[in-house]
Amino acid sequence: MGQAFRDDALELETLRRHRDRRAAERPALRPLVTEYYDRAPRIVDAIAAEGNGEEVYRGTFDRMVLPTGRLLDAGRDDEAIDLYYREFIGLRDRYGV
Repeated sequence: MGQAFRDDALELETLRRHRDRRAAERPALRPLVTEYYDRAPRIVDAIAAEGNGEEVYRGTFDRMVLPTGRLLDAGRDDEAIDLYYREFIGLRDRYGV
C-alpha cells in the first residue's frame, strides 16, 4: 500500500484533526463522527475482504481526501465536511456496514 493510503498518512491525520475540532465546536456533527469511528474499521475490513484495496483507496483518496483538503485550505469548511461525509456514507452503503 502506498504512503498516501496509510492510516497514519499526513493528509488523513490532518483531516481527522479538522473533523474532530469541528465536531467539538458544532455538536450537530458529533453523531457523524461517532458513526465514522464505529463503522470505519468495518469498512476497512470489507475492503480487505474484497481484495482490491489499492483501487478502492486510490479512488477514495482522489474523490475524498484530496478534494476535502483543498476545500479546507480554501477556508470552505462546510463544503469540506459535506464532501467528506458524503463520501463516507457512500463507502458505508457500498460495504453495508
